[in-house]
Amino acid sequence: MEVCIALLAILKSGAAYVPLDPEYPRERVHFILSDCRARALITTAALANKAADFSGNIIDLERSHLEIEAYSPRKLARTETGLKPEDLCYIIYSSGTTGKPKECKLSIAAFATLSRRSADISGFYLRTVCSRGSRSHLMPQSRKSGSHSSPGLLW
Repeated sequence: MEVCIALLAILKSGAAYVPLDPEYPRERVHFILSDCRARALITTAALANKAADFSGNIIDLERSHLEIEAYSPRKLARTETGLKPEDLCYIIYSSGTTGKPKECKLSIAAFATLSRRSADISGFYLRTVCSRGSRSHLMPQSRKSGSHSSPGLLW
């Protein structure tokens, strides 16, 4: 849940979201944070050691929740944010053919289009699942460890 809340906060603030997998080696995390010129990192205490040499602002979700809750819940109007459709909102890094991670950047407009199409697909999926009396579950990371760990489940 914290990841969903952090993602929405990042996007609402006008910053770009750069996902970092907890399984990434420290060197990869350092490269990505340097390459995208990150000014802040939202993490947890358990994962902060992966970015020990990060010089930006580290926001620990577990320790900062009271400070975060003190901010106004008021929704900002589009004119107050100063955001434009062409502004950057998402950067993902591939493994890169050279062994060095390569970034792929998405603007707000591209992300919105992708989100609408994904919502159409996921809405169709959920309608299909629910109309058949089935259930849909979020797969915990701990259950994704091996191909035989959860027979019959897809993720």
